[in-house]
Amino acid sequence: MSKTIASTKIIQSKLRDSETVLHVEPISLFHKNKFRDFFLSIIGNKTSQCEYALFLFRPRNMYPLNNKLDLIQAFPLTKELKLFHTSTGYTIQWLNYLETEWKIKVISNDFINLIGNYLEEAIKYQRDPFNSNATSYKWLWFYEEMIPAQVKMINAEEEEAAAKRSSLLHPEDYGKEAMDFYINEQLRKRESEFTEKRNIRIMVGTWNTAGTQPQEELSLWYKCQSEKYDSPEESPDILLICLQEMCELTAKNLLGAEARMREWTNHLCEQVNLSFPGNDYVVAGYQSLVGLLSLIIVKSSLQEYLSNIKDSCVKLGLKGYTGNKGAICQRFSFFDSTICVINCHLAAHKHQTRLRNHHVKSILKYAKFTLDDKEIKGIYEHDYIFWTGDLNYRLNKLNTDEILSRLNSQQYDELLRYDQFDIEKKTNQILADFSEGKIDFPPSFKYYIGSNKFDTNNKRDPSWCDRVLWKGEAQLIRYGICSYVIQSDHKPVFASFLIRVKQADSELKEKVRNEIYKIIDEVQYEALPKLTLSTISMEFPGVKYKVPQSQKLSIENTGNSFAIFEIKEYAELTKNKSYLSISPTTGSLSPGESTELIITVDFGKHQSRLANKDDDYLSLIFILGVIGGSDYYIEVSIDYKGSCFGAKIQDLVKISYPVASLPNRMEWVASQLEPIVEVPKELLRMINFIKNFGSREKGLFQETGILEIKAHIRDVLDNGEPFREDVDVFSMSIVMLEFLESLDEPLLPSDLIDGCVKVFQSSSFASARANLLQNLDPVAECCFLAIIHFLRHLIDNGLHNGLTANFLAKVFTEPLTHKGEIEIKGIRRNEEDSLESERKHLISMFFYS
Repeated sequence: MSKTIASTKIIQSKLRDSETVLHVEPISLFHKNKFRDFFLSIIGNKTSQCEYALFLFRPRNMYPLNNKLDLIQAFPLTKELKLFHTSTGYTIQWLNYLETEWKIKVISNDFINLIGNYLEEAIKYQRDPFNSNATSYKWLWFYEEMIPAQVKMINAEEEEAAAKRSSLLHPEDYGKEAMDFYINEQLRKRESEFTEKRNIRIMVGTWNTAGTQPQEELSLWYKCQSEKYDSPEESPDILLICLQEMCELTAKNLLGAEARMREWTNHLCEQVNLSFPGNDYVVAGYQSLVGLLSLIIVKSSLQEYLSNIKDSCVKLGLKGYTGNKGAICQRFSFFDSTICVINCHLAAHKHQTRLRNHHVKSILKYAKFTLDDKEIKGIYEHDYIFWTGDLNYRLNKLNTDEILSRLNSQQYDELLRYDQFDIEKKTNQILADFSEGKIDFPPSFKYYIGSNKFDTNNKRDPSWCDRVLWKGEAQLIRYGICSYVIQSDHKPVFASFLIRVKQADSELKEKVRNEIYKIIDEVQYEALPKLTLSTISMEFPGVKYKVPQSQKLSIENTGNSFAIFEIKEYAELTKNKSYLSISPTTGSLSPGESTELIITVDFGKHQSRLANKDDDYLSLIFILGVIGGSDYYIEVSIDYKGSCFGAKIQDLVKISYPVASLPNRMEWVASQLEPIVEVPKELLRMINFIKNFGSREKGLFQETGILEIKAHIRDVLDNGEPFREDVDVFSMSIVMLEFLESLDEPLLPSDLIDGCVKVFQSSSFASARANLLQNLDPVAECCFLAIIHFLRHLIDNGLHNGLTANFLAKVFTEPLTHKGEIEIKGIRRNEEDSLESERKHLISMFFYS
């Protein structure tokens, strides 16, 4: 328990303030060919109702101390997640992707049930299949690196199913959290009624300046002109300019170059205004990291709509201590949409593909934006994302001559088959869910400075190192390199986009919100769940001992909303009326759907004892409750036929006619009568049957008997009818033991038999025998002696039936004393075993006296 509490605190410390640990469970996960210790946690988000996730943590050592727990993977709890039982435990898996499966073992199935409950709740409100474009689970993409690649992929079947999924107002929505979810969903669906979409032009530019100072005019780059695009692009509303190596990456500049940053910032902004006369542009945001420089430049007429600019720098050089390699991540709001841009410079050299992949994942992992309201956002939690920079991916397998030959004939598609970035992206290693325009332009690297000729010295082959990718519903207008800029060994890369940003009218939004509230008020009654039951009164006629009887209760959802039902206080109900069972005890129904509850009554020895005493025991009312709706009261009455099983031996000797025909409970009937026999007729019938038909049979009190025959014997004893010809002595012997075990009180009371054992140990058997018989109830004494006489008869035939005194004492001690039903306090197990042995010994002595 303390280990779980410690791990909960550690996991909570690793989350954002908007996220909370709902439960943590130590599990065993099949990992690297064996089961190993892990922690599986259920995580919720305070700002996104009914959205949950599973986070898998691995301890670095045996005890999760000093924050030494590592997040390994994350799964959203959505419709796509599968949870099923296996021969070794449980499997959690995403759709049919075997690569995503977790084979786990848990201490308690309660944790699996808890996951199932959260999963059921999340599915109820899920409208879109899980992917990075969905409106839900934006918060989980903060942990994008920990989400398996298969989980990120868009599943066409799920998209189609989601489109058909209903979003009706459900009755259980009447609660703050769920209602807020519903209202926000309706606002999202009616967004077009209070939101105007504005077309915005964005120019994204990336350029590795090779450590050079500002020199050239940049208007052709800003206007997205190249050999392919002769005419200038329209003036953009926003320019996202990203430079790499704005200064030389020397030891002196590892911590930054302030003066060079100012030079480039001034030059870039000046060039923008020169490039688009008649427009006034301002720098809305800027950030630098050693050689990286990022600028957000916007038309001054639109500056007031650009807000909430936040930066996050990720250093990747020297194991994260310096920024010679790294990324500047910026985010901002524009009107009512959010935009994020990543300017990165990844590891160089052809052989460093894996390191570049690691850099991309590190950027996704460590880039965090703390907003003004203290909420923390990740890269994926934005409407539009632009990922650009010097990614430094090269061409595999081809030598320099082969690359140049294909470039001369503009075989770009052929070359791109060997492009490291394309290969890694297509195999879901990195940025698989980002888009990139068609590359039909020459590589951006590596050129002789001052020319458009490729520099193949120093084994640096031409490559498309500099790229622009995007995520979100953006329309790419142009994508290419600006070969007119020649001051660097890289060519500037441009991408022009048209995006549609949202601009909400607050008054119209409030009007729509009020309309939603009005609809809720109007449908509240209609939305309440309503059930129709086949009956509210159930009668179980002629119920017999150990013969279960079941009836069906049909339930139909005749309301207009989803209904969740449960049997209220079921545990307490079945504790007091233990003969009752109901299945299922909980469930849910869609409108028009129906189901059946199976109501079963089953009387064993404990239930029969109570039934023979009290009529009130045989009636009850259970409550079928509906969440958010009414309670339904179902009355159950049971006609339990009187039975000698579970009766008092003192009552049975007073009754001459069949006990099943008694007009009232046996205890009441017997209280009006006097004894008429010394031994109950039912016990004598069993003794005489075995004596007459099976004294010499082997297997008495050992064979289990035939189930149907045993039921017949019990029925015949209660109804005073003759036995069928197929009744066997083995079944009869087992029923006789059942009869003695079921008696309301044992023939040999516990205190009495244990006291006699002590007399036997300290004195003699004769003293113990006298003590037992003198203190026994007269009826119990007669029955006990009748049984002893019967068992002596069987022992006398021991050569044939194989029965011995020791065996019979062992078999009959428990039925005679009911010792197994008595809780033994203050006695050690070995002491109790010894006492039980002495009881058997004492009883066996009666066979010889």
